[in-house]
Order: sequence, then C-alpha cells, then structure tokens
Amino acid sequence: MICWQCHEPTSAAVCIGCGALQPPPAENDPYKVLNIPRVFHLDVVDIDNAWRTISRTVHPDKWAGEKAVYRRMSLQWTALANEARRILKDPMSRARYLSTGDPKPPERGGPKLDNDFLESMFDLQMMSANNPDMAKEQVLTMWDQEQNQLNSMFRDWEAGSGTLDGIDVILAKLQYLKTARTQAGA
Repeated sequence: MICWQCHEPTSAAVCIGCGALQPPPAENDPYKVLNIPRVFHLDVVDIDNAWRTISRTVHPDKWAGEKAVYRRMSLQWTALANEARRILKDPMSRARYLSTGDPKPPERGGPKLDNDFLESMFDLQMMSANNPDMAKEQVLTMWDQEQNQLNSMFRDWEAGSGTLDGIDVILAKLQYLKTARTQAGA
C-alpha cells in the first residue's frame, strides 16, 4: 500500500514515514483489519489484543483535532475494527467467513441437510417432552461430534492438507443443534 499523503510504501493504518492515517482496506477482511493470521483456531485474547492495538491507533478521539478526512477515516477504521472483532470472536461466524467469505448465513436456502439428521432433530424435540435429561445428553453428544468434525477440518486446512468443502453443512447442523441445546437447557 502507498501512503496517500507522502507516497511512501506503508502497510499499517498510520504511515510510519509521515504519520498520516491511511484509508481503511477496500475489502472488509477482518483478518487484514486486525492484522492477525488467517486461521480458524484463534485465541480470543489474541483477537482482543489485536483489536486494542488497532483501536488505539485509529480511535476518533486521537484524530479529533485533525482535518475532516482524518476524522472520517478514523470512524471508518473504528467501525471496521469493531466488526472484525465481532466476527472473529464468534467461532461460527469465523468459520463461515473463512469458508464462504461472508460471516452471516444466507437468509434463504443454505446447504441441504441429510434426512437422517433432520429426523434425529425431530426425535430430539419429541424426546425433550418425555425425557428431557436424555434429550439434553443426546444433543450435547451430537454438538460435540459436529464441533470435533469442524475443528478437524480446519486443522487439516490450516496444515495445508484439507479443504473447507462441507463446512457450510456442519455450520447448518450446529445452528440446529444450538437451538436444540437452548430448548433442552444445555
């Protein structure tokens, strides 16, 4: 990236050479905004530390006495940093972003889930009325299985030996199971 003020190369939110705040990245990539590695397995502390670092640099209070262009860019940077933090702190949003480029599930449609899974979800609903403890145990077991599969796929991808094909199906199942967990009080 070239500084818009001094025209020197820079890779930070603020030019090292002239101290000018740079425009936020054109593509809203939370990993680039927070300047952290593009991986699924992130520590929440690392996300928060990266957010604090960029927030201190671009916070509107720091740029309050500057030209309007700096104040606008600081507001844009702050909004992007807050959104990046929100996306990356939620494992499902982070997984969806890495696999599709969008942290939100589609409003309509989505992956087709197999009938066996959908039937098991129906059975869980019926079971929760008759035997809530057993339903709770079963939904937690299913949740753990899907989480383990998700983690395994991302470990393989991060090691360079796997793809993210099928992540959308796992995320859809986890969304169903999240609802079931809430209903079961798990």
